[in-house]
Amino acid sequence: MTGDDDAADPAPGRPRARYPTSHAYPQDRLCRWAKEDSFSMRYGALAVLTGWMATFVVFCLGLSAYSGIVSSGTGFGWGLLPLVVFFGLPPAIVFGLPLAMLVAWPLRRVRNQGLHVLAFALAVGAAMGVAALFSYSLEMLGAVALLACWAGASAAIGRAAVIPLVAHRN
Repeated sequence: MTGDDDAADPAPGRPRARYPTSHAYPQDRLCRWAKEDSFSMRYGALAVLTGWMATFVVFCLGLSAYSGIVSSGTGFGWGLLPLVVFFGLPPAIVFGLPLAMLVAWPLRRVRNQGLHVLAFALAVGAAMGVAALFSYSLEMLGAVALLACWAGASAAIGRAAVIPLVAHRN
């Protein structure tokens, strides 16, 4: 009972922390910030499969159309489409779907879906460019760059296709 309140202090000998009784921000603003921080983009199985399928179909159609343009009607052209679908489906499932999930995971707190579309285009285009560089020679660098750009554009179209589905869930 010395009058300095050391007996009521949980840790005698330490300086007592002074906690203000009023906060710098009103309670409603703190609640709104907490709600904004807890935002998480949720895709759902329908959005993931729709985006993946749109990306795959656009990529296959574009590759077949490019083959028809380059060959000037003398090559496969649209006849390449069944081959592209048949041989492209396993890599699209094994590499494309996990890559899409890997790109989407860090973006789940970002509300602007335009940034999602841009991130998908850049990430998928870069991944396709690196993969194509390992499978083609450096003499075909132009074709590799074009293939990577088309893969990125296809991924952007696929991600943009699911904006209404994702916006409806959030």
